Order: sequence, then C-alpha cells, then structure tokens
Amino acid sequence: MRAPASAIGKKAKCPKCGNAVPIVAEPAQAAGPSLPQQRPAAASPRTAAAPSSAAIPEEDGGLLDDLARLEQTVQTTSSQPVGGPTITCPGCGVPVPAGNRLCIACGYDLKHGRRLQTVQLGPSAVGRVGEAAKVAGGFTLGVVLSFVGALIGAGVWCAVTVATNYEIGYIAWGLGILAGLGMLLGYRRAGPKAGAVAACIAVIGIIAAKIMIVAYFVGAEIKTNVSAAISDNPHVHRLAEHHTERAARRQGLSYSDPAREDLYDVEVKKFANLPSDKLDAETKRLDEWEAGGRYADGEYVRDALLYEYVDLAIAEAGHPEAEEESDEEFSPEEWAGFFSAASAKVNALPPEKRLQELKRLEAEEERRGKENRLAWHRATLEAQEQGLYRGDEKRETLRNRQLEKIKKLSEKDLDAAIEGMEAWEKGEKWADAEFVRNELIYEEADELWRTDSKNERQEAVFSVVPKEEWPRLYAQAKAKVDGLRNDDRITRAKALEVLRQARLKIRLDRLHEERQAEVRANLARAGGGLLKEIIRSMFNPFDLLFVGLAVVSAYKLASMGLIYLKRE
Repeated sequence: MRAPASAIGKKAKCPKCGNAVPIVAEPAQAAGPSLPQQRPAAASPRTAAAPSSAAIPEEDGGLLDDLARLEQTVQTTSSQPVGGPTITCPGCGVPVPAGNRLCIACGYDLKHGRRLQTVQLGPSAVGRVGEAAKVAGGFTLGVVLSFVGALIGAGVWCAVTVATNYEIGYIAWGLGILAGLGMLLGYRRAGPKAGAVAACIAVIGIIAAKIMIVAYFVGAEIKTNVSAAISDNPHVHRLAEHHTERAARRQGLSYSDPAREDLYDVEVKKFANLPSDKLDAETKRLDEWEAGGRYADGEYVRDALLYEYVDLAIAEAGHPEAEEESDEEFSPEEWAGFFSAASAKVNALPPEKRLQELKRLEAEEERRGKENRLAWHRATLEAQEQGLYRGDEKRETLRNRQLEKIKKLSEKDLDAAIEGMEAWEKGEKWADAEFVRNELIYEEADELWRTDSKNERQEAVFSVVPKEEWPRLYAQAKAKVDGLRNDDRITRAKALEVLRQARLKIRLDRLHEERQAEVRANLARAGGGLLKEIIRSMFNPFDLLFVGLAVVSAYKLASMGLIYLKRE
C-alpha cells in the first residue's frame, strides 16, 4: 500500500485484511543483486469493490482510509469506466468521460493539451514572500506613526505659542524628533528611504504649525480691528476714553501726546469685543465710580490732583487753551517742567489733604466751565447782531468781554443764568424775535452758498462759506429775511433747523459707511497679507535654524536608527 510522505509515522487500515498497520518510509535498497519483488495478485472487480465503509471498521487513521478508498475508486474507474462516450487520456491512457476538461488520474489538461504541474515552494521562498509582506506593512505603519508624531508636535507648538504669546523654536526641533521616532518605531528598520519620508513629514508638520499659529494671531487681530472700527456703541467709546485717560495720567502723558491715540485704540478694541452683558457690567461699574467711588481711589485722587496743578501752571504760563485739553503750544521740555513741579507739589501733601484739594479744584473747574459756556452763548448772540463771520477773531474778544462780566456773578446768580440759558435753548428762543431774525439770516446765507455758482462742493452735505464771500451772501440773506413777517421767519427758521439736523444725520451715516468700506478694504488687504505673513514668519533666520534641526533629526533617526534596530 502506498501513502503520501506526510503520512509517515501514522497508522492506516489495510484495504484487504482491515488491520491497522504503521506507515514507514521505504527502506533504501542494499548494494548487490536485487531480488525480484512479488506483486500481489490483481484483485477482481468484485474483490476490489469488497472493502467498504461497512467492511472496514472506523478506527484511527481515517484520513489514510479515505486515501485508500480514493485509490480504489480510481482503479475501479480506470478498469470499468462509467457508461457513456469516453475518450482516452493522452497523458496516461485512462478512459475519460467525453466533455471532461481534466483527467483526474494524471492531471492532464484535455482542453489545452498539456499536463498541469504542481509546484511546491520551499521554506526559503515562503520566507521571502512573508518578509516582503511584513516590510510593506511596517513601512505603512511607520508613515502613519510619523504623521501622528508630527501632528502632536505641531499641536503642542501651536498651543504653547497661543498660551504664552511667544514662539519657542525648540518645539519645532522636537517635532522633527517625533516624526523620526514615529517612522523608526513603525517601520522597525532604518534606511535612506525611511529617513527621506520622515524628513518630508517633519516639514509638513512645521508648515501646518506655522499656518495655525499665524492664522490664529492674524485672525484675532483682524476680528478685533473690525469690531473696533465698526463699533458705534457709545458705551464702548465712553469706557475707552475713561481707561485711556487713567492710563495716560499714570504715564504722565501730555494732552497732545501721540501715545494717547495708541492707548485709545487698544481700549476700543478691548471693549468692542466684550459680550453685551460684560459691557453693561463695565458701564455700571463706571457709573458707580463716577458717582463717588472715584474719591476712594487713592491713585485717581493723586493723578487727578497732579493734572489740576499742571493745568493751573500752564494757564499761568500763558496757555489758557490747555484748560480745555486742546493742542498745546509748548514743547515737551516745558511739559516735563510743568509735570515735575506739579508732582512735587502733590507729593508734599498727605493723602487726606489731597482729596480736599482735589474737590476744591474740581469745584473751581466746574464754575469755570459754566462761566465759559454762558460767555460763549452771549458772545454768539452779540456776534450775530453784528453780522460777524463764523470764524471771525472778534468773536473771541466778545467772549472774553462777557467772561469778565460773568466772573463777577455769585454762585447763585451764575446757576440762575445757566438755568435761564438752558430753558431758552429748549424752546423760549423762538419767542425772541431778534434771535429768530439773526439766526435765519445765517441759515439763509448758508443755503445761498449751497446753490452758488462759485461753490465747487454744491453736492456736499455741509459746505462752509468762505470768508471772502461772507459779506455778499450776508447782505443777500439779510434782504431776504427782512422781507418776511415774523411768523414766516419762525416757520422758515424751524424748517431750516430740521433740515440741518437731517443733513447732520446723513453726514454721520456717510461717515459710518466710509468707515465700514475702509474696514472691508483693510480686511481684504489683511487676508491677502496672511499668506505673506506666513511666508515671512517661516523664513526668518531664527526659525530656519530650528526647521533645519528638525528635518535633520527626523532624517537621521529614520535613516540611521538605533543600535538594536535592523538596518536595510
């Protein structure tokens, strides 16, 4: 009985006697004359068919029993083919049913006329195929881990920069190391190919981190600038002005110092981006502070008193305009002298005396404000009676003359005069026929200039009458108004006042639209400049150093590896 080589050492049933016998390798033939071997007599078809599953009990070696049965089936098929037309196999001569493609006895391909060959791969070939598959899978894993390491490094770099507002180049170096280690751990071997891929991934990670960092800061700046530029909330500007003044006084800035504008821009940006609830809370806090809480603020008391002394010193030096915090006509050295002298004066006072002195000076300043307001009101009425041009210097002379008279008033009389002026402005002025006539002449002169052929800005919302054209236009307007009855003058004056307010609103709306258009243009320029900013920040010398270190580190780790890892 024959059996496959893989069955050596197992047991099989003898197809004739049914006993289990061990399968051993065929012994090598000894040297010398060989003896003829006896072959068992050919079994008759009936005898060959006798062994069956019923005749052979089920014992160990069932696989070999199946092989034996298959062999018997083949022998039976070869000796007694199934009924039907057959053809003879060219390979072994066994009858094969017509229409079969393959001879099951020898494996001959009847369709293509060739014998099929069975190829058995040896252990070395199988090992090479498995090793190739293992290497391909390891390289893919290495690329994935290298990307993960680079992204982790990019995220850490971006988070640290945003948190500290400082870009640390060493983290870029760490990003390259993570990319190289990822390739090394996933690929489990080192070589130039792995090093080049890891270096490229490190560069991608650095670029991604740079884009995230620059986009965050530039985007935040754009958002802040846009919010500040388009903000029309009066609370925003009130809070910004308050905090700007506090900061300017702490720094000892003069009223016209350009640094005040920078401080104001910063404060506007800060408050313009606050949520509405927080903005309301800040406004309420400012209201409480101004209502009396400011006097409990020692820093404010000192700074406010210091600037009160500075204003007095400037006025005594011949700069009265400084009292209104307008542009000074003195040098920075003069301001430094005023500020130094005022500081020495304030520092000489104890804290409780500072508060008393501040309240006294604020009361005096409040009275000066009332006096100036009343003086300008009376001077304006007098100037209209004289038909003076709006920018005529004589108006200042009239104001000073009125101011000298008002200063002699008691506090009670001054308050009464202010109350009378406010009532007059609210409506009583229309009962003043002289005021109606003079005011209407000025309004008509402005209207005449709007349609005058010499006016190059007829389409402008507001158009100031030139000084040289004023006498002509005033005379024409005066003749027109004098030709009207008093009731018609009042009606016309009220209509022109409403028209002036409407024009003022139009002008404000246009200014708002111009500001928004400017913001949009700046936003577009900022968007275009974002790429330039990324490129500029990518290639400064300091960054290039750490980018180079990152790329080299990634390449070296992935191409050279560590001692215990296998080289390609």
